[in-house]
Amino acid sequence: MDYFKLTNYLNKILWALCLVTSSWTVIGSEVEPNDVTPQSIDFGQSIVGQLSSTDDIDKFSVEASAAGTITLAFSSNDYDVEGWVVELLDNSGNILSSSECNASTACVDGISVPSGISSAGTYIVNIKANTGYGGYASGLYSVSATQTAVTIQAGTTTIADGFFKGMSGL
Repeated sequence: MDYFKLTNYLNKILWALCLVTSSWTVIGSEVEPNDVTPQSIDFGQSIVGQLSSTDDIDKFSVEASAAGTITLAFSSNDYDVEGWVVELLDNSGNILSSSECNASTACVDGISVPSGISSAGTYIVNIKANTGYGGYASGLYSVSATQTAVTIQAGTTTIADGFFKGMSGL
């Protein structure tokens, strides 16, 4: 086995070990097939996954309890030119937010993708290949979702701390 293949292999093992021994509350793994029926995850749960081809789409679902913001956190140790597309969709398949994570966006540091939601319900997280150059990122990734709810009561609106965190243009 040449040096570069061995290094890539060892990096993936070390990344997995770091995830297992990190301070994250819950660590899960992606379960195939999840291309059609999304794998259900809890808010705050970190999932480790890996794309298997340019056509593979890893889908996860979360249940929002109220209107507010869902923020996706995505990272990978794979320094890949191709990278990934991280999307949040409503239950009808409408894209609410979409962001790329690749070598130029520093996936190692991670990205945060907030999106406003108008109601409680099921929301879908898609992780798919960014195939601009014809390949796909095959390294391990980690994704999680958090929810910040807005409560509306008889003429008043309470906005939870952190609701606007990560949003731009406000």
